[in-house]
Amino acid sequence: MKQKRRPAVILMLIAGLVTTGVVQAGVTDAAKKAARENRKASRQERKMEKAGSGVSDLSKTAFYQDFGDVAQVSWQRRKGLDEASFEQNGHELTAYYGVESTLLGTSESKTWSDIPEPGKKSIEKYYPGMMPVAVIWYDDNEANDEGLEIYGNFFEGRDNYFVQLKSPGKDLVVKVDPEGNVEYYAKLTE
Repeated sequence: MKQKRRPAVILMLIAGLVTTGVVQAGVTDAAKKAARENRKASRQERKMEKAGSGVSDLSKTAFYQDFGDVAQVSWQRRKGLDEASFEQNGHELTAYYGVESTLLGTSESKTWSDIPEPGKKSIEKYYPGMMPVAVIWYDDNEANDEGLEIYGNFFEGRDNYFVQLKSPGKDLVVKVDPEGNVEYYAKLTE
């Protein structure tokens, strides 16, 4: 009886090996197909970026839902973001839309006097002799936690002022939150 069992055991082992090989081949083929599709999508994405394929219609639709009927809007696509520059209530704004065509936030040019007083005092104390040459207010869309690049650094949101400071041989940006806390942000090249 033992001899009859052996062939059955051997057949089960062979069947198991063949099945494993088929499954592995199927997984390998599926992985190869997925990799090909990813490469194809990446090439298409790079091609669209190079061609300046234009602003997403979804971003434009989202913009009008977010800001209403704005008369004049200037659109551009930059670094994977759709940017809408427009005027609303007497303010010149730029709205940023991410890869999902959702609002990341808006920016607006401001002046030194707009910065909270504790922030101005900290800048004067820790960056003596440097003059503010640009102030930008970034108003984050708190409903979206996607970040964006500001002054060459990735920024994950939150409302902040970005203050460009300059002196001979130095050009940098500090970040000032609404409470006036100051943090070094980026060095700019001259």
